[in-house]
Formats: sequence, C-alpha cells, structure tokens
Amino acid sequence: MVFTEEDAIKVIKNLLNFNDYNKIIQVLKGMNPEIFKNKELKKKFKEVLANMYNTENVNYIKNILSEFIKEYSKYEQRSYHLWFCSNQFRNKFKKSDFNNPGEIKRFRDLIRKIVELKNSYPTETIGEFFMSPRGHERHRIAWYMTSSGIYFCEPFNDHEEYDNFCDRARHDDIKRKNYSGWDYAEAFSPLNLAAI
Repeated sequence: MVFTEEDAIKVIKNLLNFNDYNKIIQVLKGMNPEIFKNKELKKKFKEVLANMYNTENVNYIKNILSEFIKEYSKYEQRSYHLWFCSNQFRNKFKKSDFNNPGEIKRFRDLIRKIVELKNSYPTETIGEFFMSPRGHERHRIAWYMTSSGIYFCEPFNDHEEYDNFCDRARHDDIKRKNYSGWDYAEAFSPLNLAAI
C-alpha cells in the first residue's frame, strides 16, 4: 500500500491500539519517510524507523509512535499554507549576497505578490517554470503551481545566473524534478513568511 501523509498518520494512530509488536513493525516498514512534507517530521519519522528495533517491547514502540504523533500535531496546528520552497531555494539565503535585510525584504515581497496573485502577477513561462516578475528586474523567482500548492524553486539576484537558468530551462536541461527537499515556505525563518 502506498501511503499519503494523512493516511500514514491515521494508520499510526490506529497502531497505538494494537498489542502485536510484529504487526506494528510490519506496517511501519511499509511507510516511507518521504511522504512527510515537513523536513523535521521526515527526520523524526526516520528516527522512529531506526529505533523501532531497539527492543521487542510493544510498549516501547507505541511510546515512540505516540511521541511522533505529538510532534505531528504541533506542525499540524501551525496551519501552514500550501507554499513550499526547495532546499536549493533555502540554501541561496546562506550566501552573503542573499542574506542581508534588503535582499530578504525584496524576496519576501515577491513571494507575497505571487501567493496573492498567482500567475496573474507579471510572469513569464520558461520551460516548466514561471519566472516572476517579468521584465528587466534584478530579483526574480523561478516557481510553479500545481493543485497541491505553490512551489518556489530558486531565487535570483544576478542577471548572469538568471540568464543561464533560463537558457537551461528553455532547452529542458533543468526541470521541476531537479528541485528537492521541499518544506513549508512559512517554516523558512529568514523570510518570515508566517506573517503574510
């Protein structure tokens, strides 16, 4: 069975009612941590899977599952919007030319406009991506939208890097699948998007 994040949480909650250690282990082995959108939850679930063999004590495994459900509830209560940023996007803000108040404010404003107006915001399509804003702007974001949310792939503040990306995207040398490590954009503290 292929689990979604929501299915997995329901199943884990149900497993707390089981007293058969082997059955619990068998079900957990069928769950892939990658189904969790939040990177911290992914990490916590990997810890559950790594620790589930420490002892054949059913109460031990139920306890670590219960702790995981508590962690999940904390994230669920934050009620994030369906805006995500890639690992590549987040890593750009570790560079000194991105990590300053002026740059952060500019990209925060761009994201705010994109989530408010979606592809009605001045946007051009390049390969599989929207590029906003359109025109001769220094600050731009490569992004896309699906029924499951808005995905911010990569920010640009350099014309040469932007032009290189566009050439590669036009020739299908870079695609959506090249971006990974998705997490809620609001969880990315440098941009303080939770305040939007």
